[in-house]
Amino acid sequence: MPSTTLKKEMSITEEILLKVNELNAQEPSLTGEWPMKSNSSNHAASVADRKQSPTRLEKLDPSSAKTLSPTTVPTEPAPTPNFKHLLETATANQSTPPNKSTKISPLFLRFSIFRKLLLLSDGRDKIFKVIQYASKILLWSQFLAQLGKHYPSFETQTRQSLSSLIPHLSILRKLVRAGNAMAPIETLCRGTATTNWFTFLNTINSVFTSLADDGVTLAKVGITQPNPFFITWADRLWLSGIGFDYLTACEKIKTAKRSVTLLTEKKRILELQSNHSSTAVSGRLLKTSEYLDEDGVHISADTSPHTAQVLINNASAKIKQANQEIWLSQITLAKLVADFIFCSFDVFGVVKKVEKRGGIHLSRGASVSASQLQKFQDVAALVAGVLGTWKLYSSNMGK
Repeated sequence: MPSTTLKKEMSITEEILLKVNELNAQEPSLTGEWPMKSNSSNHAASVADRKQSPTRLEKLDPSSAKTLSPTTVPTEPAPTPNFKHLLETATANQSTPPNKSTKISPLFLRFSIFRKLLLLSDGRDKIFKVIQYASKILLWSQFLAQLGKHYPSFETQTRQSLSSLIPHLSILRKLVRAGNAMAPIETLCRGTATTNWFTFLNTINSVFTSLADDGVTLAKVGITQPNPFFITWADRLWLSGIGFDYLTACEKIKTAKRSVTLLTEKKRILELQSNHSSTAVSGRLLKTSEYLDEDGVHISADTSPHTAQVLINNASAKIKQANQEIWLSQITLAKLVADFIFCSFDVFGVVKKVEKRGGIHLSRGASVSASQLQKFQDVAALVAGVLGTWKLYSSNMGK
């Protein structure tokens, strides 16, 4: 009786092992072997494996090879996913730019940026300003005089065309700037200009400057009578606005330079953390009051090397952005200096006063005439227009 029971258990065990061997032959990922081609070879392999069943079971699960019962089917444990490897792979895929089959030519890119500037009222104003004062300078330059020696009719026609174009461009620029008071008025209504007195006064000055400029525009196009009040106060308010913008640009440069210094120091510490297997960095390198999250790059003494490398890339991008902000603010400062020269001539009536005095007499018999000062004012306006256009072009380069 016991021998019969043992034979039944052995037959059941053989059937189970046969099924397991067939499954292993069909699933190469469990054993690393390719499936057999014929059923007879599978049966022969299963018979050969009956004597080596403990060894085979130990390969599948070494911890349970000695405790398996005849009715237990051995299974391979599920592999534990490597989350660190997955994170590194995802980060590498995210940092790698996608392959683009088409390349944009630099000429087309510049054309697209120029088209974008024409869609902006400020961009149209700057471009028309460059054309206006370049035409003025061309009128009194020696180029047309030299050209007139060989082509007198062409010189005459060109002077007539430019003389007609300049006042029309002046009116066109004022029409483009019409309604600029809506932006600062909206800022006042939202309450975002009341954060400090400087911002509030700058916004109020922008409102009245735009309104005075609109009054001059209405007189230029003939809707209202010319009023010296609007002309005088438009120039005065513009001059005060130049002062506000100059202080704002200086503050932006100061803030951006501080950000570059802070991010550079953070990048140095992160490089130390990424180059060492230990995740701890000397505590004296980290000062809690200096490493806040204000720039989006938060570090600590237990930052892992992989996280440190990701933060290094983030800090490098922010340093590049801060340097771009410094560059644009420096262009703004140069433009504001040119605007100040042009506007101060109108506010203080420099050209008219020099004309009444018959010029400015300098040492050694040198003198400066009113026409020369007028030319200097035109050059300052052209420089301001070129720098303003360059700033808009640079700010739209990466968009």
